[in-house]
This record gives sequence, structure tokens and C-alpha cells, in this order.
Amino acid sequence: RANRFVLSWRLASALGAAREGSLGAAVDVHHNTVSLETVEGRPVFLHRKGAAPAHPGARTRGGGSPGAPAWVVRGRGPAETLRSVAHGAGRRIVRSEAISRLRPKYTRRSLERTALGGRVLCEDTGLLYEEHPDAYKPIDPVVDALVARGTATRVASLVPLFTVKL
Repeated sequence: RANRFVLSWRLASALGAAREGSLGAAVDVHHNTVSLETVEGRPVFLHRKGAAPAHPGARTRGGGSPGAPAWVVRGRGPAETLRSVAHGAGRRIVRSEAISRLRPKYTRRSLERTALGGRVLCEDTGLLYEEHPDAYKPIDPVVDALVARGTATRVASLVPLFTVKL
């Protein structure tokens, strides 16, 4: 969490937008974690794999790939979902296949800019191919399903200006 805060503050500073309290509206959501929660009235360690917390009223995100919009959603927190939502749409092709299939189609330089005008900051060329939008399913059907099921409500669609991959 501290790393994400420092990265966010440095980016806001570079953009001239860093002011005291300016990151208060940030949505800091991590996934694939273990947290101590209460389930059916008792404390348990809840492992969210491929999921993000979505407690009632809390903002969370349904991620897109670096070149696709992401959604900020507000959790509705039904107990049967363990107050969780899918953190993304999932991969269309596995990482190793993404590299072999996409390398002939795209140059490294082209991977550093998205179709939406954003920049992808990443030193690992293989990771750039692995995380390319073509490697992922679209997020909108997932968000539609979360809303239809009553798990979350839409807050905003965001187009990433910068994506940092480490």
C-alpha cells in the first residue's frame, strides 16, 4: 500500500497535481490477497484469487487491460459473494502464447502507447506482450454481470493515461 501511495504521489507531482489531500479520492484496490474478515459471524482468513474486495458502499475497480477502460464500481456486499467482485475480465490467451502470437504483430515501441492514447511504462518487453489488450477479454460484459447480479453499481469508466508494469 505504501508503494502504491508513493507511486501515485510521484505521478501526481510530475503532473503538477499533488496537493495535500489530493489522493483522498484515489481507489486503492489490490487483488489476489488474504485478509482477516468476518464470514457467517466468525473471523476467517479470506483469500481472494482473481477477485477484489467489494464491501457495501466501498469503491473498488473492475480492471481493464492497459489499453482498455477500467471501471470503478461501488460494492453492494452480498454475503454469498463474500463481499467480492471479479478484479477483471480474465485472459483471452495465456502469457506465453501472448508473447508468441503478438510479437509478429506489434513492435516494442507500439506497445508503449495504447489505442486510447495512454502510455505503458515497462522495462520488460515480454511483460508488455503478456499485458497487451489483445491478451484480455473485454471488461464491459463482466461489469454488466456484476450490476445485473446486484453485486456492484457503476461509478465511472476510466481511461488509463499511464500504466506502470513492474
